[in-house]
Amino acid sequence: VYQFTCADTGIGMSEEFQKHMFEPFSQEGKENYSSMNGTGLGLSLVKEMVQQMNGSIACESCENKGTTFTVTIPLQVDTNYHEPPKEQPPRVDLTGKRVLLVEDNALNREVAQYMLEEEGMAVETAENGQTALEKIAQSQPLRSGDHGCDDAGDGRPCRHAQHSRTGPARCQNRAHYWNVGQCVPR
Repeated sequence: VYQFTCADTGIGMSEEFQKHMFEPFSQEGKENYSSMNGTGLGLSLVKEMVQQMNGSIACESCENKGTTFTVTIPLQVDTNYHEPPKEQPPRVDLTGKRVLLVEDNALNREVAQYMLEEEGMAVETAENGQTALEKIAQSQPLRSGDHGCDDAGDGRPCRHAQHSRTGPARCQNRAHYWNVGQCVPR
């Protein structure tokens, strides 16, 4: 059996209101309210949930002194519960892949860089978009064979690729898309 107690030293409730406080939409008189009015459903919902768990709720309240609610619920530990095995997603080999990590927060950048390097990636960092664009403009352009696009399935590089010193390489064949540095058929 578990027992939860919630107490405050607020305005409390009148004895008259306590007789019907668990009824839906019941509210104490407006003179005790702040600008935060409710619907009067909270206590009725709590009582319904507690009863559905075979529990009970009790209240002690005194005007201008506060209120104490006590909820008692008979709970048991499930000794037969076993954690279900977690399915591992298939691993993608990122070893040797190049990535430009752009992050303005130094700590986040350091953590992300560490994680990417742990996956075997070659990481270049930039602290903002402007620096990232400058690094892209200064980088070596990709050659057709660099990105592994093989549209004919015979090992030959994709003949649709266009390369730029100011932006990422793109494949002009609309049936292809870029995936982890590779142009692959859709």
